[in-house]
Amino acid sequence: MSKQETLHNPHDTFFKKLMSDPQNVRDFISGFLPSALANKIDLATIKHKDREQLTKKNRRLHLDLAITCKLSGKDAEIYIIFEHKSTLDKLTLVQILTYCAALWEHNILNEKRLPVPVIPVVFYHGKDKFDLPNRFGNYFAIDESLKGYMVDFGYALFNTADLAEDEIARKSYNNLYLGASLMAFKRIFDSLPEMEITLRYILQLDAKNRLRIFEYLVTSKDVTSEEFEATIRKIGDADMPTIAEQWIERGRLEGHLEGRREGKLEGKLEGKLEGKLEGLIRGLIEGIEGMLEIKFGDIPIDLKKKLQAISDPSKLEAIKDYIKRANDCEQIQKML
Repeated sequence: MSKQETLHNPHDTFFKKLMSDPQNVRDFISGFLPSALANKIDLATIKHKDREQLTKKNRRLHLDLAITCKLSGKDAEIYIIFEHKSTLDKLTLVQILTYCAALWEHNILNEKRLPVPVIPVVFYHGKDKFDLPNRFGNYFAIDESLKGYMVDFGYALFNTADLAEDEIARKSYNNLYLGASLMAFKRIFDSLPEMEITLRYILQLDAKNRLRIFEYLVTSKDVTSEEFEATIRKIGDADMPTIAEQWIERGRLEGHLEGRREGKLEGKLEGKLEGKLEGLIRGLIEGIEGMLEIKFGDIPIDLKKKLQAISDPSKLEAIKDYIKRANDCEQIQKML
């Protein structure tokens, strides 16, 4: 996947945010990886590997997730790398080999130690049937007697097509957010009516986590926020605030608290009014930043600064409405 494709892939962005929480990683490994692998891992030792150390030298390296951990009852360290795919990519195993080489080079040159064993995991939720080779050596149609001399490795596969929603819920144990997120990945390319079971499950979440998944769904699917919200109201909570209202309310709470603090110093009415307006503006800016991150990945620093300098709610509303049609952050820049 090219850098341009990565920046425009909300699926990658949501996956990385989901797996940035060590608890989600632990629950995913214990619930969804083969037991022969999961049972060997000391889940308490899981830590995220700093990907920036690897990408500084190679800007084309797009490793989705790497963790370090110990084996149960042993002091041996291993890496587990996750390669997320929302489309079928014939070169997936070549990419994995590149990531392994980058990790091992870092071990040898920067850490002055022998290479650490790597276990690859492919996370797939695309529309096409997953038909990649189960081993790297199977890319090559050569005599079997020669394969023992070739570079070869396997990988653990998580394919959302292999699991129904009830099985995802069961394997997620008490981690409702992980289960709901995996269901969202499973159904992201389906129509809204086909997502009913998933949407009902998402509605069980607290408002904050529910909004995170809704942001991903609205940004990724070819539907308007109004169509999405109408479906939610039909199958779930008819009184649920709109997504925009939830963004605004989240910012309003922060603004209200700040307004109260300011009110003590600057006067009662002024503090209340400023807190209310600032809460509205904060909520809109936070909503815009969330939509941009999900749709385009990292937000350029200069764009973020310009957004945070806007104090006109109507202008922020116009920017929020335009994001669905924008192809990149540069188009948003031109509006400012």
